[in-house]
Amino acid sequence: RQGQRVALKVARRRDLLAARGESDFARESAAASAATHPGLLHVWGHGAAGESSWLASELALGGSLAKVRLPLAPGQVHALLLQA
Repeated sequence: RQGQRVALKVARRRDLLAARGESDFARESAAASAATHPGLLHVWGHGAAGESSWLASELALGGSLAKVRLPLAPGQVHALLLQA
């Protein structure tokens, strides 16, 4: 969307093909685009360009979940949900 910050997930198509995940990525992207709920981020679009598949969604502020160590204790889950 013009002038709006978004989150962009990009996957290399060769990695998806090696994991047989390209159709899963496309199917999950389409399903996420159709889903609406106050607790879900809106997916603005998805597709492929060159050697990459992509998904653009609302930007959730609060940090990266990549730094979260699993499994989470119940208190940690609660704290993350309060940030949403």
